[in-house]
Amino acid sequence: MSESSNPIIVIRNLSAAYVSRNFGWFGKKEIKPVLNNINLDINTSEIFGLTGESGCGKTTLARCILGLIDYEGEIIIDGQKQDGFDPGHNIQMVFQDTASSLNPVKKIGWLLEEPLIIKGINPSVPHSLDHVRASTDAISLRSSITEY
Repeated sequence: MSESSNPIIVIRNLSAAYVSRNFGWFGKKEIKPVLNNINLDINTSEIFGLTGESGCGKTTLARCILGLIDYEGEIIIDGQKQDGFDPGHNIQMVFQDTASSLNPVKKIGWLLEEPLIIKGINPSVPHSLDHVRASTDAISLRSSITEY
């Protein structure tokens, strides 16, 4: 099996639903199915994009993969069956709304450095900043990390 056809994420028969809250004494909980029997393989070295209408379940699927919400079915990441949130695996959500994701008060260098420190990739600030500088040099952004 070639590397490009080796699944890094396997999803089988994934279903998820949201349960509404009880309102008042006689409030009734409602179950709203969001995902129904999703099957998906994402292969190593594959570029994967998930698109769809607002409210179709894209974020819910991402939350299931991250283990942030309960689901039925099976999710396997790097050959390991997932059972809830695991801060050790190298998966994270990237939000499409930059206005809520990026802090306009912080400089680009800080925004790029923060995840490295949080994930413990370069736990000391000088080393993580070196990593950011090397990465931004590679794409000709070096001067921008301290100016903007």
